[in-house]
Amino acid sequence: MALEIPLRSDLTHFELQVPLEGRTYTLELRWSVREERWYLDVLTEERDPIYVGIALVLNFRLGARCVDERWFPGALFCVDTSGAQLDPGIEDLGERVKIVYFEASELPIDVSEFLES
Repeated sequence: MALEIPLRSDLTHFELQVPLEGRTYTLELRWSVREERWYLDVLTEERDPIYVGIALVLNFRLGARCVDERWFPGALFCVDTSGAQLDPGIEDLGERVKIVYFEASELPIDVSEFLES
C-alpha cells in the first residue's frame, strides 16, 4: 500500500523520520531561495547521508540514480494533487504537492490515485 509522507507547509527547512519497509530513514527537506525549489536529502536513522540534493520534481522517481545499498527498495514520487502539474512552491508541500512512497511489491505503479478529479 502506498504511504503518503507527512510534510509541513509552514517551514522552509525540516526533517522527519519515516519507517519504510523495515528501516527508519531521516528525510530532510529544504527550500532553496536562490533556485526557488525544494530539495530532499535521504539519510539513515543515525543521519549518515545516503543521497543528498534531490530536487523535488513531479512524476519522476526521486533518487532514481542512487546506487547506495542503503536506499529503500521502493520508490518515492512527488505528485501534484491539483492536476496543475507544477513543481512545488514554497508553501505547497503537504497541501497541493504530496510525496508518496510505493513499496517494492507495488512497482510499477500508477500515481493517478493521488490526483483529484
